[in-house]
Amino acid sequence: MEVNQARVNIRLSTLPTIYGEKLVLRLLRHDKIVMPLESLVFTEENYRRYMGF
Repeated sequence: MEVNQARVNIRLSTLPTIYGEKLVLRLLRHDKIVMPLESLVFTEENYRRYMGF
């Protein structure tokens, strides 16, 4: 999809809840650089947990 001459990827996630469904819609610009994992400011413990998966 294109928005203002920029390519955009659309991603939709759904999760059932006790009140219905939760939806998350992500609009991701195709030309943007993916951030490195280290720039997300994990604590050291959470970083180790994440990398253990």
